[in-house]
Amino acid sequence: MPDKKLSIAAIPGDGVGHDVVPVAAEVVRAAAGACGVQVEVTPYNYGVLRYLEEGKPLPEDVPGLVRELAAKHDAIMFGSAGLDSRQPPAVNCRDLLVGLRWVLDGYVNLRPAPLLHPSFCPLEKKVPIDLVVVRENTEGVMTRLGGNFKKGTPDEVAIQEDINTYKGVERICRYAFEYARGHGYPKVTMADKHGSLIHAHGLWQRVFWAAAEKYPDVQGEHKFIDTLCLELVQHPDKFGVIVTNNMYGDILSDLCAGLVGGVGIAGSGCI
Repeated sequence: MPDKKLSIAAIPGDGVGHDVVPVAAEVVRAAAGACGVQVEVTPYNYGVLRYLEEGKPLPEDVPGLVRELAAKHDAIMFGSAGLDSRQPPAVNCRDLLVGLRWVLDGYVNLRPAPLLHPSFCPLEKKVPIDLVVVRENTEGVMTRLGGNFKKGTPDEVAIQEDINTYKGVERICRYAFEYARGHGYPKVTMADKHGSLIHAHGLWQRVFWAAAEKYPDVQGEHKFIDTLCLELVQHPDKFGVIVTNNMYGDILSDLCAGLVGGVGIAGSGCI
């Protein structure tokens, strides 16, 4: 394999990020070196340390910062946002994490959760587990769209919008089927709650099954989100690739990680 160079921006962020990012960078260097790829890692001081030095964890123009990092580097390694006792709970670099997703249109949050050793699984019955959550990463209820009316009064109304577009749902479903085909998974399970959320998740139903028709070699399967959570605990070996919306994917990825040893074992990438 010819020599190749990759540039990675390393941002520890808050909390445990300062422990894991330097080690992760060394692992990436070693793995890439074995493939003839030279990796240059550039650290950036955004997060709690910047807050302690300057009073703010991030510059004012976060979208501009994201574009600048993307122009300079091939990839961005991000550690953790929030949960750091050295700064107030509301002060963290979460805006940078969200900005990386939205500005760069990282619509896939890929969360593989393979069981690396039977002792890592908390279930009494040990079975092979190889789960991959394909989470839509730019839409849903986590877009921060909404508002409060009569805030702070007994009549307060809080509204959180759930955004689902054909474009967003179609490309994440297509990615899930492509991933399953490329990695040898026999089926893709889609999780929703279309019985109650008839409009938003009705779109997921139509788009998912239309995508399934284009991949006859990969089985399409639907589960309601609550049923899927139950069956993942009972029979985790019956599932592989799972595709779902932003919020459900956030929850499912931690459930799947818990089945294989915790979030420290399971990987995560925004693509």
